[in-house]
Amino acid sequence: MRGIPGAADVKKSSCRAAAVCLGLLCLLLLTGLTTLVFLFTKSNSEWEMEMFLLQDRNNNLTKERDQLRTSHNNLSKERDQLRTSYSSLSKERDQLRTSYSNLSKERDQLQKKTEALTKDRTDLQRKLEAKTSHGTA
Repeated sequence: MRGIPGAADVKKSSCRAAAVCLGLLCLLLLTGLTTLVFLFTKSNSEWEMEMFLLQDRNNNLTKERDQLRTSHNNLSKERDQLRTSYSSLSKERDQLRTSYSNLSKERDQLQKKTEALTKDRTDLQRKLEAKTSHGTA
């Protein structure tokens, strides 16, 4: 029982066609997987680059924040020193005003005493002149 002549050739042709189709499908699948791996790798490296840039920016912002904190602390200390200095200078000013007021009062008193002594001297000189002019006359 042999089959129909030529049937074996048709079977062989069908098997070859199926094998070629499977080979082409495998090739397409391999190409698709390669493309996906390439795209994923590219996306992943771009993502890593973006993460690196973001980390770098974060580091720079952290440094800037720390510098601003240090600057703020220094300015706060300077402000406190200026307040202390201002308070001391205000007290000193008030003391100088009090001293000036006291010295002005003392000057006025000395001026009155000087005027009184000058008047007394003038009176004594007149009396002396009057006595000498009466004594010689």
